[in-house]
Amino acid sequence: MNHFILRFRKIYVTSSKTIPSVISRQELKSLLQAPPCEISVLETDFGKQPETDFQAAHIPKAQYFDQLECTTPTDFIPRGLPDVQYFGEYLTRLGVSNTAHIVLYDRSPTGFLAFSRAWLVFQTRDVKNLSILNGGFHKWTKDIN
Repeated sequence: MNHFILRFRKIYVTSSKTIPSVISRQELKSLLQAPPCEISVLETDFGKQPETDFQAAHIPKAQYFDQLECTTPTDFIPRGLPDVQYFGEYLTRLGVSNTAHIVLYDRSPTGFLAFSRAWLVFQTRDVKNLSILNGGFHKWTKDIN
C-alpha cells in the first residue's frame, strides 16, 4: 500500500523547513516539538465510537475529524463530499486555520483506511498544505511511545 501513497508525494516549503506529503512518525514528532509553521494534526474517522477511542488516547495536539460531521447524507450517496462553507466552518471549530499545515492520520491497523477518504476530501476542497502520517496511530504508539 505504501507504493500507492508515495506516488502522490509532493513537497511543501514553509519558511526554512520542508514538509513532505507523506511523513514518518519521527518527522511528525519533530514537527510537534519545534514547528516551522502552524501545524494541525487531525485523526480522521467516521462517527462517535472512534471519537471515544480518540478521547482515550491520541497523538499529542491532535483533534478528532469526524468525516460524517461535515457531510449531508442522501439515499443515493450516504457519504458525499462536504459543502465547502460547512467544511471550512467545521475546520475552524477544530482550531484549524487556513494557513496551517495539516497532518492526517487514522487508527486503522494499516494506518490507511479512514485517512485516505479524508485526504481526498481535503484535495477536492483545494487544501494544499497537507501531509499524511505513514503508519497511522498504531505505528505511532509502537515507535514513539
